[in-house]
Amino acid sequence: MATVAYRGMRGILPGMEEKTTTKTEEGDSRWKELLLETVIRSIQSFFDGTMKGIHQAVHAFTDNLARRMFLLLLSSLGAVFLLVGLAKLLSAIYPVPGTGEMTVGALILLIALVMYAFRRDRHS
Repeated sequence: MATVAYRGMRGILPGMEEKTTTKTEEGDSRWKELLLETVIRSIQSFFDGTMKGIHQAVHAFTDNLARRMFLLLLSSLGAVFLLVGLAKLLSAIYPVPGTGEMTVGALILLIALVMYAFRRDRHS
C-alpha cells in the first residue's frame, strides 16, 4: 500500500493542516460515491415508474367512470321516455283515466322489489 501525500496550500487559511491520503482511501471514496449515485438513481427510477403507473391507472379509472356515468344517464333518460310512452299508450287503450300511469308505476315498483330481494339474498 503506497501512500501519496497531498499537500494543500499551506499558509492561505490559518489552521489548515497538511492532509495525507492513500490511494486505497481515494479508491474506496470514489467507489462509495459511484455506488451511492447508482442506488439513488435506481430509487429515483423506481419512484418515477411507480408514479407514472399510478397516474395512468387513475387516468384510466376516471375515463372509465365518466363513460359509465354518461351511459347510465343516457339509459335512464331512455327508460323514462319509454315508460312515459307506455303509460300514454295504456291510457289511450283503456278508457279509465290514469290506467297507464298506474300500470307503469306498479311495474316499476315490482321491478324494484325483485331487485331488492335478489340483492338482499346475495349480501346476507
